[in-house]
Amino acid sequence: APGQSRSTPASSFSTLSAAADSARETGRLDEATALYRKALALRPDWTDGRWGLGTILYERDAYPDAARAFGRLVALDPKNGTAHLMLALCEYQVDRDASAMAHIQAAKKLGVQKAGDLPQVLAYHEAMLLLRAGRYERALDVLQPLVAAGVDDESLDFALGLGVLLARPPEAAA
Repeated sequence: APGQSRSTPASSFSTLSAAADSARETGRLDEATALYRKALALRPDWTDGRWGLGTILYERDAYPDAARAFGRLVALDPKNGTAHLMLALCEYQVDRDASAMAHIQAAKKLGVQKAGDLPQVLAYHEAMLLLRAGRYERALDVLQPLVAAGVDDESLDFALGLGVLLARPPEAAA
């Protein structure tokens, strides 16, 4: 209709991306997820949106969807070690161990953010993947720096126990 303004794709993206970030920051995760998806449909190369969507999905245990989001982020930003780690964590959860290990190795090479103990998370999951593969001695080698650093965590104790007992982790509950 004459006199009505139409939003351009750029302004629609700006509106959607700002709303998605706001919804995420205020804990409205269902709304944020939908808004991130709409904004990403307009601008598929929006790396911050891929990160936002991927982390929400990961936090909600939607690992296959989170893996897709982080996989696209890694494709857009292949030198982002933290994105490789997040993709590896998703793949670990859905038993794609070879791919998870490849992304763990990429994350180690590229480096990860120090916030949130991500280097410890990386080492723990690398060790768990090694335990799944029956590489007990190597898993213990990976865990040793965590022990030396004084990390006190039940998951670490469990992984160390598996390594010492030469036992693979139990299958994840379906």
